[in-house]
Amino acid sequence: MKENGTVSFVADYSSLEYDYSKEAWYDVKGKTWSEPYLDTVTNVTMITLSLPLQNNKGVVIADMKLDGIISFLNEKENKDIEEQIQIFSSSGTLINTGKDEEKNISKIFPNENILEKKSGFFSHDGRVYSYDTIPELNWIIVISASEKILFKENKTVALIGVITLIISIGLIAFT
Repeated sequence: MKENGTVSFVADYSSLEYDYSKEAWYDVKGKTWSEPYLDTVTNVTMITLSLPLQNNKGVVIADMKLDGIISFLNEKENKDIEEQIQIFSSSGTLINTGKDEEKNISKIFPNENILEKKSGFFSHDGRVYSYDTIPELNWIIVISASEKILFKENKTVALIGVITLIISIGLIAFT
């Protein structure tokens, strides 16, 4: 475990009753990322990278905390409600969420089939959403913004386009 820049051994994960070889992260055929999970020792959301040793003689793992990413995304969401960023695991579970929120991507956006499509955009409840898949992890990042904010800017761009078109037609007609 790393704390305050110092790495230390933690025996909290070891016991006579706990058999590592029965865990999903232990029986891997190649480099494998776990789904995010709440670590019961540290009480922090984590993911695990598992790499099998040569000739399947064991596995090397690296656990990574997600608390920094989650804090950043939750801070961003609380500060500026006009824009939101959500990250979903490969199974569709919302990673950056409060405990009482809906966490399943298929229930949050029931008509979008985001897990199957992997990338795209759509409108829902007055917001415009864009999403894409993060390579290797197969996580889906969803970025959304209020239609009011987006279309307010687009009205100005459209007005400039119409004025440019009128000037162009005028120039062509009078030359």
